[in-house]
Amino acid sequence: MSKFQGDIQWTKVKSSGISFCISKATQGTKITDPKFKANWEGSEILESRSAYHFYVTTRKGKKQAKYFMKSVGEKKWKEKLAPVIDIERIDGDVTTEEWHKQLRICLKFVERKWNVKPIIYSSENFYKTYLAESFKEYPVWIARYRQKGPEMQSWMIWQYTDSGKVNGIKGNVDLNYMP
Repeated sequence: MSKFQGDIQWTKVKSSGISFCISKATQGTKITDPKFKANWEGSEILESRSAYHFYVTTRKGKKQAKYFMKSVGEKKWKEKLAPVIDIERIDGDVTTEEWHKQLRICLKFVERKWNVKPIIYSSENFYKTYLAESFKEYPVWIARYRQKGPEMQSWMIWQYTDSGKVNGIKGNVDLNYMP
C-alpha cells in the first residue's frame, strides 16, 4: 500500500480475504509516504503486516535505514512479516560496488537494530542481474507479472500483478502470494 491507493477501508479489505499488507513508509532519506501512518494503523487488523523502504542507490545505506526506522516508529520489530527494503533501480552515477556496499550497510543496520533479517523486494530480472549473487542470505519478495511464479528457486513472496482489485481499495493494487 502507498499514497496511490488513497483512503482504504480496512474492514472491507480484511473481509475480502486479504491476510497481509506491506505499506510504503519511506524513500531515500527525505520522503515519507503521506498515507503510511494511516495504512500502518489500519492494516493492524490483518493477520500480518510490514513496512517497506524504497532504497535509493545514490544515498548512504545507514542514513536510509535510520530514516526508515524512525519513520516506522518501532523500537522493536514485533510483526510476523519482516521489514522490507525495496530495491528496483539504479539511480544516478554510482558503481555497483558502491551501491552494493551501501545496501548491505542498510540491511545489516536494520537487522541489528530490529533483530530481524529484512526482506529484499525487487523485480525478478533486477534481482537476478544485480542482487542474487551478493545477497543470497536475505529472503526475497519478487515481482513477476506472469501466470506462474518466479523461475528462481527461493522466494518468500510473489507479487503477481500491479492491477489487482480489492474491496475497500479504490483503483489498482499490487497483489501478492505467500505460500
